[in-house]
Amino acid sequence: MSLIMFLIPLNMRSAFGEKRFIVIASSVAIPAISAFLANNFWGGLSDLKRRLKPFLIVGLIGYTICLTLLGLVNDSQSVIIVVALTPLIYGALRPTSQSYITLSRESEKGKAIGDLFSFQSFGWLLASIACWKLYRIDAASHIRWILFGGAGLAVFAAAAVAFFLDDIVVPREKTHNSGLVSSIREDLTVLYNSRKILVVCVVTFLAQIGNFAFFSLYSMYFTEYIRGPQNLLWFALGGSTIFGMIFYSIAGRLADSIGGRKTLFLSVVLYLLSYTLMGSTTNPLLLSIYYTLPVYPFINVANTSLVAELSGTGRRTGGMGILNGTFSFSVAAGALLGGIVADGSGLAYLPVVAISLLLLATVFTYYTVIGPSWERAK
Repeated sequence: MSLIMFLIPLNMRSAFGEKRFIVIASSVAIPAISAFLANNFWGGLSDLKRRLKPFLIVGLIGYTICLTLLGLVNDSQSVIIVVALTPLIYGALRPTSQSYITLSRESEKGKAIGDLFSFQSFGWLLASIACWKLYRIDAASHIRWILFGGAGLAVFAAAAVAFFLDDIVVPREKTHNSGLVSSIREDLTVLYNSRKILVVCVVTFLAQIGNFAFFSLYSMYFTEYIRGPQNLLWFALGGSTIFGMIFYSIAGRLADSIGGRKTLFLSVVLYLLSYTLMGSTTNPLLLSIYYTLPVYPFINVANTSLVAELSGTGRRTGGMGILNGTFSFSVAAGALLGGIVADGSGLAYLPVVAISLLLLATVFTYYTVIGPSWERAK
């Protein structure tokens, strides 16, 4: 995923000569829209079939296809087509893996999610190192082999799941419909009608749209507006993932200790603080330090553990699908917003957009999650 998020936008800019920020941002936004649909569909289907392992394999195969095709294309239009279609397959992985890990460790959902995301951060770290070592402005073949290597790892992971992972058969919630599509729709409707789940999704949307308005174009902001060296960019990306690996475990224990609600509010406040710091400097070293602050582990653990609790066991994967669908939709909206702002007003205004939206998210979270309205919600 980190190859898609970081390497592809830079490659479109340098190797393909793409000048429009909105097109580059689309390489992040369009797959997120597809993932929104896929997360909901695969989550609902998993609940209906009561199985998790087959959907883990489907998601990993989707990543294999995506990275292989990205290694073969040679223009921006082809990139957009690949990243628009393949998330419909690899979108099965995220909600299913989160459901699997929390169902396996029901008494410590926060720590379970923290451990899962910690390993995910290790993957981001490996990709950052690979990009830093092999990326060259004038050597597209290096980028191609990085992508093929990522596809190979996805094949290995799919084989490991198929041969070594035990499946989990979850209890099925009663449905009144017999058809496949109708049953999936009913499962998701029950979850969407939960006001508490809806509130968590709105908080996630507001926080992440602000985050990704900046994050999706961070590489260009750092190298073109701040004029920071590319090596420092890779070190910042790697440093962020190292701190994430460490603090995901801390965030998981915190969520189990004080609860997902308080952890969620704390995470939004920390997000606001980090972007305020990043927007206050044009010094590449300071910006890199602020970027590596371990903020994102707290919001990812808090909202995931909360939705896992609220959705129950029979609709766990559907709940994860809705949350991840919301996350994907906020990625799309944030990336497009960032591209529009960068094209219209310049890269310098990206932190302003992020800070404004995170301030709104902080206020909303305080009144809906921390305040008494949460107890009155169903």
